[in-house]
Amino acid sequence: LPLTFPNEENEPKFSLQAYPGVRNTSVYEEELVIGYRWYEKHQVSPKFPFGFGMSYTTFQYGGLTVTPPNGEGKRQEKAIVSLLRSDEQDQVALSVQFSVKNVGARAGAEVS
Repeated sequence: LPLTFPNEENEPKFSLQAYPGVRNTSVYEEELVIGYRWYEKHQVSPKFPFGFGMSYTTFQYGGLTVTPPNGEGKRQEKAIVSLLRSDEQDQVALSVQFSVKNVGARAGAEVS
């Protein structure tokens, strides 16, 4: 879907001053916290998020390899553990590789 659908009408609780406005004047106090940003800020899952249903096939992921700066390849579990132990001040460049296979009945592409 090309837009986000709420769980209920006027879920963000916009006031009448915002829409449709009072005496030909609308006040937008929400600034940029609209659409998907409202859902992220308030930690609410929408009924249908932006992009819902964009793929009509199924993908299989595998062979995840994370390579740290020293060049030693590590599997997913070991790499995640080492990242969790790192200082939050550290900036680490990693190389991440994995395979994506369309295992569904329709042609499709995975985009992230």
